[in-house]
Amino acid sequence: MSKETIMKVNTDLLECSIYDKQQYKDIKTIDVCGMNNKDYLDFLGELSNVENIIIHNASNVIVDTTLSIIKNQQNIKSLILDNVKIPRLKLIENMTSISMLSFNNIKDKRLYRFLK
Repeated sequence: MSKETIMKVNTDLLECSIYDKQQYKDIKTIDVCGMNNKDYLDFLGELSNVENIIIHNASNVIVDTTLSIIKNQQNIKSLILDNVKIPRLKLIENMTSISMLSFNNIKDKRLYRFLK
């Protein structure tokens, strides 16, 4: 039986899949949804093997907090942002191993300049 590697977090409902710290090493993907409660994301700092980040329907505060709290940002392979405000571009610059970026429903000229 394979171990669960996706952690889903909804900051609006203050819900998170139940994990103990032993399982944190197995989490490869985090999926964050919600507009509120950035303080609820502090536990993400315990995750050290995250390779994929999906953030959707979230405020720029949630996006920035999620991206800044993740350890080993150089290990991030994919970043998917959907229907969010653009994060501080400095946070993305630290992710040197990204092989897949997806920005959906984002209209911000700074992003396009950054990607060039």
